[in-house]
Amino acid sequence: VAIVILFPKRRLSGSFGMRIINFLVMGQYLPRVFRIYLSCKKAKKPFKGQIPLWVKGLLNLFLYILASHVLGAFWYFFAAQQIIRCWEYACGYGNGCGATTLDCHDHQTSRNIIALNNFCPIDPPNATLFDFGIYLNVLQSGALWSTDYPLKFLNSFCWGLRNLSSLASNLEPSFHTWEIAFVAFISIIGLILFVGVVYIKSSP
Repeated sequence: VAIVILFPKRRLSGSFGMRIINFLVMGQYLPRVFRIYLSCKKAKKPFKGQIPLWVKGLLNLFLYILASHVLGAFWYFFAAQQIIRCWEYACGYGNGCGATTLDCHDHQTSRNIIALNNFCPIDPPNATLFDFGIYLNVLQSGALWSTDYPLKFLNSFCWGLRNLSSLASNLEPSFHTWEIAFVAFISIIGLILFVGVVYIKSSP
């Protein structure tokens, strides 16, 4: 919606357009992260009287679900960035890509798709050419290209819920700095929420 309002008749292309889109997509999750922070801060404030244990547990469950949604959304977003990074990497090696290969108005789409798919294989993957790491599953499932938005939402939320529950112990990231940092961040958030549950049980 913001893109349509800000750029109604302009054609976004190249790295500048990608930066704007990335900023808008990432920016919509900042209020959700801030909401998690405010909820945690409010939970630590003293209240008059005794708060029922189920209320504290319900608040912690809400934070858990909200964090799972945000982490799943980041995973989906980073998966799209990962495939784009591979495409740019492939074009850098001169695989028949033109300067406007990744732009929507390119007229050599078929040739470009063949060249990019050869360098960025997904099924079966080839880690020697490019390692998609923790994003390979969403690429192979086709959820990234699907137009079934409820399914995309549930897939991302389920991924965030499962890996937050396991503290990201089942994730094997590739050798990319941001991917490793993302996995570490999931583990830290999971530990914080787990400590919150222990605190609730031990508090009077």
